[in-house]
Amino acid sequence: MRKRTYKLLSWIIVFAGFGIAILCFPYLPDRIPMHFSSGVPDNFSPKSAIFLWPLVQLFVFMLGNLKAILPGELRTLLTDSQYRWAILGMLLFILVLEILILTASFHSL
Repeated sequence: MRKRTYKLLSWIIVFAGFGIAILCFPYLPDRIPMHFSSGVPDNFSPKSAIFLWPLVQLFVFMLGNLKAILPGELRTLLTDSQYRWAILGMLLFILVLEILILTASFHSL
């Protein structure tokens, strides 16, 4: 994957996370589930905690662009393309978690 395509897709995913959180925020209950045991929510947070997920995405993206700080053996473990796919996979995984938490929040109303 080319670096330009990677950065564009990464920003789209990060902005999607923030956009979804901003759009859903007014409709969320005051407390949203943040942890589940056997599919049942067992830990709740204020609704503003929904913004943690896009912030984690942004942190992963920013940290993912610092491949040069990795030790030599870790830097050569993956090709640049594989490394970019791994970061994109993490960003998508976090976006899916955000959507699942929003879904659980709306189903608990």
